[in-house]
Amino acid sequence: MPMTREPFAQSEPTAARREVIFKLVDRTDNATPETGLTLTVGGSEVEVSKNGAAFGTSAGTAAEVGGGYYSYQFTAAELDTIGTVRLKLDDAAAAIEIVDVEVRHPAQVYGSAYQGSIWIDGSEGTSGSTVGIHGTVGTPCTTIAEADTLNGVLGIKDYQIIDGPLTLDATTYEDFTFTGTGLQRRILTLNSKNLNGCAFVGLVLVGTAGTGTWTATECTFPGTSVGAGLNFFRCMFSGTITIGSAAVSIFHQCANLQDGGGSPVFDLNDLNTIQRFEAWSGDISLANMTHASALASITSLGGKVTLAASNTDGAITVSGPAALDDSSAGTTVTSDANADPRINTALMMGNYTFDQIVYDSNGFMSSARLRLWDSVANVPASPEGSETAGLLKTVTITGTADTTYPTQPGSVKATIA
Repeated sequence: MPMTREPFAQSEPTAARREVIFKLVDRTDNATPETGLTLTVGGSEVEVSKNGAAFGTSAGTAAEVGGGYYSYQFTAAELDTIGTVRLKLDDAAAAIEIVDVEVRHPAQVYGSAYQGSIWIDGSEGTSGSTVGIHGTVGTPCTTIAEADTLNGVLGIKDYQIIDGPLTLDATTYEDFTFTGTGLQRRILTLNSKNLNGCAFVGLVLVGTAGTGTWTATECTFPGTSVGAGLNFFRCMFSGTITIGSAAVSIFHQCANLQDGGGSPVFDLNDLNTIQRFEAWSGDISLANMTHASALASITSLGGKVTLAASNTDGAITVSGPAALDDSSAGTTVTSDANADPRINTALMMGNYTFDQIVYDSNGFMSSARLRLWDSVANVPASPEGSETAGLLKTVTITGTADTTYPTQPGSVKATIA
């Protein structure tokens, strides 16, 4: 009767994990354990069949364990076919014994050890790329190159980076995910690789990106050449960020990480490119926009926008409460005339007055004046006046009775001008 064992990984690289144990009994009574047999590999005594094919010559290692038990260690080549591998043992003194083993994809056999990812720790991992041993949750490998070797067998494109620094190794990474999971450096050098469809999360990305469109979420860029069209989510930037391709890049809720003041400089590299900075926090500088079709837009949450003299063509739009320092020459610049970061500060600090309120015949507010001041010292003690010292902005508010919610009398729809 065939004996079935636990599944083996396809082309299992670890010899100890390719071994089966079986019992041989007397051919005459089919019960008495046969001891002292020498099983000859490579002949008719030990044969191997792959997934229903004819039996062929074996190439592994057979040995006696004791008490009628024997072992056979398959070669990796004997386990290279997914399906059922059948081992036939036909010694003259023993009853024929059949041992069936199931061969599965390595990811199916070792999936629980990896939990869907290859794990890398550049400082405290274990060097190696043996499937089922290295790159697991419990035994991270140490380099991206080792992870790439494991990926070639497992087909896992999710890399969890516990610690760095690390460097991308392969020529192309298509649809990979790189996630920083530890509290250490997690520095990853992009190394001019093709990153099409890749995603980076929680890493410090340095160096130069190659071709391809990719995304970064909550990453830090300390002076990086970012390559092709990208999407950045809640990332932080410092130094000079070089745009490396004539494509569209969008920066969502990103911010300045420049130490000691100053701003990151986004070098548009004389390219026909479109760069959008949405809800940007802090100072920012743009340089080397020289292509007639180049476009850039900055929606600022506060800070200073600097447009360098090296911007000589294209169009830039600036909006939001930002102070604009425009030294560009030849670039079309459209800016929000009310872009002043002190306005937000005035609202947050209470540096405002609300006066000249007019009510209609029903007692609802129909208009009012809101004035914002640069400091509490300049807020006039008495409202209704015409003081202008330290005045940042005057806002006129008009209102009409809101009949949408009749159960809430006193509701007013307000329009700010």
